[in-house]
Amino acid sequence: MRHQLSRRRRATHRLDVPIDAPAAWFWLPSSHPAVTDPDLDDDPPRYSQGPKGGWQPIGETVRQLLLTVESREHDIFTESSKLPMSGRFSRDQERIVYEWFTFGQSPQIDPRRQEWINGRHRTWGLAQAGFPAIPVFHLSMGDLVHFWHRDPEIWGTLDAESIRWQRKRLRWWSESPKAAGLRALNPNLPQRWSRMIGAWEQRLGFT
Repeated sequence: MRHQLSRRRRATHRLDVPIDAPAAWFWLPSSHPAVTDPDLDDDPPRYSQGPKGGWQPIGETVRQLLLTVESREHDIFTESSKLPMSGRFSRDQERIVYEWFTFGQSPQIDPRRQEWINGRHRTWGLAQAGFPAIPVFHLSMGDLVHFWHRDPEIWGTLDAESIRWQRKRLRWWSESPKAAGLRALNPNLPQRWSRMIGAWEQRLGFT
């Protein structure tokens, strides 16, 4: 009995999960054309099995984390914050949840071009587990946040052409029939994105 109790305690994890660029996260429908089986393109498949314990606890946790992010007030240029997480996870599940919202490991996509930087296997796993929408990092909005805090002499900066490109992407999101599903799940995103672009326009001095 003592051994069983010890194992149960070890299975419960309490972590402070880093949330990079909270304003740059959005809900991607599982039905989106970009959510496909990545192993069809990988030869041989990179992952023959899902994480130990399955995708369900992962999906439930990362979805709750994004819901919490959305319910809180953040400066649109907040670079990183942390949220407490508690649950029973395998090592695989804990690692995936902990890294999900970090810039280096997050599922990242340009939804217009349907181009992934990271996260094809994880988003496919959640889609197959039955989750209708998945937390994903928006690459364009992420650039607006990260470059806001970088030393321009080291990292460079966004320029007028970059901001015109951002406006073009925002118009696609706001007007294109192909983005209708994205707009339905993320009704507040266009206003948030526009505020970020407007702040950059003011910083660059062409408003």
